[in-house]
Amino acid sequence: MVTLTRLVEAMGEQGYLGQPPLGPSVMGPDDLDVGLPPGYRPPTSHSAVMIALFEEDGELRIIFTRRSSKLRNHAHQVSFPGGRLDEGEDFEQAAIREAQEEIGLDPSLVSVIGHLDPLRTASTKFRVQPIVVFLGSRPHLKANDAEVERIFDHSFSELLSPGVYHEEFWDRGDLGLPKESDDELHILPVSFFEVSGDMIWGLTGRFLVQMVHLLAGTSPEPLPTDIDAAPVRNVLEIDDSV
Repeated sequence: MVTLTRLVEAMGEQGYLGQPPLGPSVMGPDDLDVGLPPGYRPPTSHSAVMIALFEEDGELRIIFTRRSSKLRNHAHQVSFPGGRLDEGEDFEQAAIREAQEEIGLDPSLVSVIGHLDPLRTASTKFRVQPIVVFLGSRPHLKANDAEVERIFDHSFSELLSPGVYHEEFWDRGDLGLPKESDDELHILPVSFFEVSGDMIWGLTGRFLVQMVHLLAGTSPEPLPTDIDAAPVRNVLEIDDSV
């Protein structure tokens, strides 16, 4: 069973407690350079998301939102509350402000634990910094209908249950990367958690995978070198908002 104590210990052992090491003016490491040529465009904007945790019945639970179908980007997808940094904000301030705006989370309930590695979205070119926080108990929340369709939570035991997780490798031809030829192949690992009718994937799924590796003390598997041996799909045939 995953508890707050276990997560904090794992984050401390691997240097993820406290403030992120890089500020919003610096391009941080991201996952898109793994096995890919250098030179892709830097992020056009910086965002922060809040991974809000609370314990109930001895289990650690994570708060998610389903984005409104009216939004221009990532509509109707499962996400963590968050958004673009305002002028002068740091990542923690932005995550707390966005959570208050989107789900009505009282900032006084938030205790910041630390951070995960930032990732960059493939389509909108945002660098997204996750901030991990703890809430003393299940909070009273209210969705901002303009941005959030639904608020819900899952325990780590649900997310780690057999059959919930799977990974696919997608061919994404529009990553903003330099290409030596028109048929050059770029492999993008895409993580899926399907639990209780909710499909958690994209950037949110990749952040969950980071947390699982932190807890297990493991590292992600390298990308496949033999494209014929990997299940590859074209992301544009499915969704353009990874």
